[in-house]
Amino acid sequence: MTDFDFSKIITSKIDEALEKTSTEFALIKEKWEDVLQKWNDQNLHDHDNIKALNEDAKTFRSSYVKYYSIIKYNILGNMIDEYKHIYSEHDVEIKELFNRIWNDKGLKPTITGLKIHNIEYNGLDLSCFKLLNFTIFNTTLNNAQFYDCEFRKSDEDIIGAFSWHCNAFNKVNFNGSIIKQELALSQFNDCKFYNTRIIDTSIIACSFNFCEAHKIEVCNVKLGRITDTTHSHSSIGFSFAYKITPNYFSDTDFSSGSFIKSSMKGLKFEKCGFEYAIIENSDFFQCELDNIKMNHAKITNSKFNKSIITNVDLRSVKEFKENHLGDAVFSNVLFAFQKISLPIPEEKEKEYRRAEIVYRSLKQSAHLQGEYGAMRAYSIKEARMITSSIKKLFLKEKSFWKKLGLIFRWFIRWLFGILSDYGEKPERVFGWSIILIILSAFIYSLSGIGDYDEIVYGISCPFSNHDWMAFLKICYFSTITFTTVGYGDLHPIGAWAYIWAMVESFLGVFAMGLFVVSMSKRIGTR
Repeated sequence: MTDFDFSKIITSKIDEALEKTSTEFALIKEKWEDVLQKWNDQNLHDHDNIKALNEDAKTFRSSYVKYYSIIKYNILGNMIDEYKHIYSEHDVEIKELFNRIWNDKGLKPTITGLKIHNIEYNGLDLSCFKLLNFTIFNTTLNNAQFYDCEFRKSDEDIIGAFSWHCNAFNKVNFNGSIIKQELALSQFNDCKFYNTRIIDTSIIACSFNFCEAHKIEVCNVKLGRITDTTHSHSSIGFSFAYKITPNYFSDTDFSSGSFIKSSMKGLKFEKCGFEYAIIENSDFFQCELDNIKMNHAKITNSKFNKSIITNVDLRSVKEFKENHLGDAVFSNVLFAFQKISLPIPEEKEKEYRRAEIVYRSLKQSAHLQGEYGAMRAYSIKEARMITSSIKKLFLKEKSFWKKLGLIFRWFIRWLFGILSDYGEKPERVFGWSIILIILSAFIYSLSGIGDYDEIVYGISCPFSNHDWMAFLKICYFSTITFTTVGYGDLHPIGAWAYIWAMVESFLGVFAMGLFVVSMSKRIGTR
């Protein structure tokens, strides 16, 4: 971002300000410590208790939270004035960095072990709190506020039951929060996740409908479905059956989001936006992506194996490289072919069958988009993968006769590739034909050719005018032999010349047929 480490400057400024106000902070924390401890390990399932919690949280925010927010924004304001020339260019980055360092200081008021279950409640507001081991089960929250919260387990190594289980969140605000607790079998409707960080957790069998997730960060998160069919749970207003409920994102905005090393296996994304998002080292195995917007997104080193991708325009992505697309199904997908790096990962990993399928899909997409140059390139790649697959099968095969058959198949395809790049380059067939005609002319010149007057033409000296005319006649004979015209005015002399004339005529028939096929293929794709 700059020539120096701005994070160190932010850290030192925060530490300096907190040191000056540590006494005042301590007094406020001591004053409200009893209020917070009252709610530790509480089990809430009626409106009166939750209302009392809401009132205490509101009162606490008006003092402690309000006080440290003033300090926080004073520090930020002073930094902006001091480094105005840097801030003008990197204002968003600096604000995000500042908020992260501030949150890591552990200044948020903390409630531990709070449990809410079997209730529907409107207007719960726990904004700016740190909630350790917060459990919410079989509950519906409407118009709740969890702004700038932090949800996590007290011991990060504990792996237990889901802490948010079978819930409905309607119009809930999670902006600026950090979520490190497992979510399962829940619905998020019309929720906001601006600048939210979801880290080192699992989201299992949840649905996200009409949510806004601008600049969300998803890192080391496992998303998927539950396959256990022995249990089912009901929550207020809806029910789940484990086997059939995947994570489902509908009309969800993930713009400018960051998905790093995230597992999205088996999910469905419909009418979602990933504009300006960063998707890196993530797994979208067996996902369904329908009508997704990915303008200016950066997608690298991610897996889309066996996914169904429909109605997606990838032409305006910022970057699309090193992604696994093996066995994926594409329908009405538009690619930016110049941004797809070759060879694809499947080819590098010598998974030739999968690479063949990917190249075939890309070839078909290029044809539909009218990108004929890219289509030919992918067609050649597809054919090369088939040839490499035969070679790989040969190494595994134990039967002699099957090995022999594979050798023959490989040789034919190899020759096809050398002569015409698998029928995609007629100009290469023409070039090889010219080379063969000239080479044959040199062979004929060694023994000579004759006409009806038994005149022998051959080369004795390449710098003699007479011999150059002789060589021209030999080239003429080679050409009519290659094209199988055979006017009969000239004939080979000697056994070897007769044998080579037969070989050349056979190769000529093959080359002309290959040229016609390649030319028809070239013209037919336009």
